[in-house]
Amino acid sequence: MTIQSVLLPSAKGTALRPFQARAVNALLKGCNVVCVAPTGTGKSRIYQEYLGRKPKRAIIVTPLNSLGGQIERQMCALAFRQVDIRDSGFVTSLTDTEVSSFLVLTPERLFHEANQSRIAAFEPELIIIDEAHCIFDWGKSFRPQFSELLRLHDWFPTIQSLWLSATLTRENLVQLRAYLESSFANTLEFELTLGISDQIELSFVNLNWQARLNFLKNHLIGANKKTCGIIFSSSRLKVEALAQRLKLSGVNCQFFHAGMSIEEKASVLKRFSSGDIEVLVSTVAFGMGMDFSGIEWVVLFEPLHSIASTVQALGRSGRANIGRAFCFFEESDWLSHRFESENERCRLVRLYTSFQCRRVHLMRELWGAESVKYSHCRDFHSAFCDNCK
Repeated sequence: MTIQSVLLPSAKGTALRPFQARAVNALLKGCNVVCVAPTGTGKSRIYQEYLGRKPKRAIIVTPLNSLGGQIERQMCALAFRQVDIRDSGFVTSLTDTEVSSFLVLTPERLFHEANQSRIAAFEPELIIIDEAHCIFDWGKSFRPQFSELLRLHDWFPTIQSLWLSATLTRENLVQLRAYLESSFANTLEFELTLGISDQIELSFVNLNWQARLNFLKNHLIGANKKTCGIIFSSSRLKVEALAQRLKLSGVNCQFFHAGMSIEEKASVLKRFSSGDIEVLVSTVAFGMGMDFSGIEWVVLFEPLHSIASTVQALGRSGRANIGRAFCFFEESDWLSHRFESENERCRLVRLYTSFQCRRVHLMRELWGAESVKYSHCRDFHSAFCDNCK
C-alpha cells in the first residue's frame, strides 16, 4: 500500500519511503513497532504521519534536551499541540480531540515521581522512544532511567509504543524483542531497514595531529571557503581547545558539548542553523538525532568511543545532498583514547584499518555478517567510500 503524505507541505502528493509506509500501516493497525533505519532517512516522519491521521495523545522520549527542542519545533510547525505538564492548567487544553497533543520528555522527567500525577492526567495513548539504542548504551550506569523503559508496560499497561533507532545492534534487538514479546506479543512489528546512509562519501585518513589541522585548512575550511560542517572530538576539553585553535586561524566556529547551559546550547544551535556559525566543533552531544540539512561535511578528528557513536556522528551529513565524512586516526590513538570497552576499541581498529567496503564493514559490525550480502558501495547505489573508489 502506498501512503501519501498528509502533513508536510513540501511532500504533499509524494509517497513515503517504503519503510515509513510499512511502519505507519503497522501503527494504524494498532501494532507496537520497532523501526531501525539509517540516519537521515526520516524516522520521525513515521509518528508525524501517524499522529496526523489518527489524533492521539503522545509522549516522545528523547535522550537530549537539545534534540527534544528540535522535535518540539518540528511538531509545532506541523500544527500539533504541545503540552507543558509544568502548567497546572494543561488538562483544559486537551478538549480538542481532532488534533494530536504531545509531550517531549527525557527518561528522567518521564519517571520522576513529581510528574506522575500530571502524566496520568495527560492520559497518553502512544509513547515514542527516540534513539532507543540509548537504553542499552546508557542505561546500565550512565543514566539508569533508560533501563526503566524496558519496564514500560508496568508504568503504562495499555499504551501503544514506537521504538526508533539507527544503531540498535543485533544484540540490542534480541534483548528488546524478548521484552516486547513478553508484553506485546500479539501486536508487535519489526521494521528493519539496516544500512548506512547512501548519501555520504566516507574516507578514513591516517594523519598526525598537525596534519589533521592542515587537512582541515587546505580542504574544508581554508581561506575564502564558504562552508558548513561539524568536527567531532572525544572530550569537552579537546573540543574547546580545537575550537580555540581554529578561531585563532580565522575560522568562523564555535564549540558545543553537554557541559554548556541550556541557554548556551540553544544559542549556538540557532546561530549554526542560520549560518552565523559555519563550523561546529562538538562532542557526540550533537551526534545523535540532530537534523540540520545544510551540513556539507563531517570530520571525526579522532576515533570516537564506539561503533554506534561513529555511525551517529557520520549521519549528520548527507541529508539534503551528497555529504562528505572524514575519519582521522593514527596508531597512537588506539592507546591514548578512552573507548566504551576493549571490544569496541578492537571493532574500531578493524573498521579504520579495513580494506573492504566501509559500509559493508559497519553493517557487519552492527548487525552481523548475515545482515549484508553486498561487497561494494555501488551495490547500495550509494556515494562511494575510500575503499570502493
